[in-house]
Amino acid sequence: MPDGSRDQSFGNAGIALTSPGENADAWGVALQANEKIVVAGGAGMTALARYSSNGKLDPSFDGDGIAVTDVGPRHDQAHALVVQKDGKIIVGGFYDNSTSGGFSVVRYKPDGSLDKSFGTSGSLKTQIETAGDSAYTVMVQPDGSVVTTSAQSGTGDITVTRYDANGGRQVD
Repeated sequence: MPDGSRDQSFGNAGIALTSPGENADAWGVALQANEKIVVAGGAGMTALARYSSNGKLDPSFDGDGIAVTDVGPRHDQAHALVVQKDGKIIVGGFYDNSTSGGFSVVRYKPDGSLDKSFGTSGSLKTQIETAGDSAYTVMVQPDGSVVTTSAQSGTGDITVTRYDANGGRQVD
């Protein structure tokens, strides 16, 4: 809207409100080729929500419009996502298991189910430091390799990690 007002045809008076769990956060958003909107975040677990172009949850996505994955035993969350050319969704974030943690990458099929051919049963975890790692960006290279960047809260270091198209770490 040119004057800054909300699009009244989207969601409920311009707002799509979704609650995947207590204290939920949303960090990343991407548009699929079919004009559906995918939002990544979490509420103690990695969560994705997919909306139709009108702002309503899309029930064809994981049955109710929300896909939730427990990556770590204590707490995890998504910070970034990218939609691959084939419609699969790759999400980067973090996991915490009380004594250590690291960044996580999860891949979903276009219907919101985990892509179990990626990593270990759909996800992978990488620990660089003892805790505080998180993937803040994720991208897919032309050859299908997945690249993430992470930052370590204790050292301030930035890490770039690349995985092959199926979630195995690549060494150049």
